[in-house]
Amino acid sequence: MVKRDNSASHSSSTIVTIDDLAAHFQVSRSTVKNWYHRDGVIRPCIAIGNVVRFDLAECEQRLLARSRKSHKSAE
Repeated sequence: MVKRDNSASHSSSTIVTIDDLAAHFQVSRSTVKNWYHRDGVIRPCIAIGNVVRFDLAECEQRLLARSRKSHKSAE
């Protein structure tokens, strides 16, 4: 379930679960968990016990930056 967090600020963020990220990026849950736990590429905006939620826009930016960095190092 994708939810919008309409805070007092003018920007709104989309808060998503691991399943939502996997569906959005068309990867497995295991891949998303690796990005979070092993690689540290994405960071949760909410992490309380087993409840973990991510800001979709931030995840997209961090993954894009990671792919750019890996492409530059391959050259």
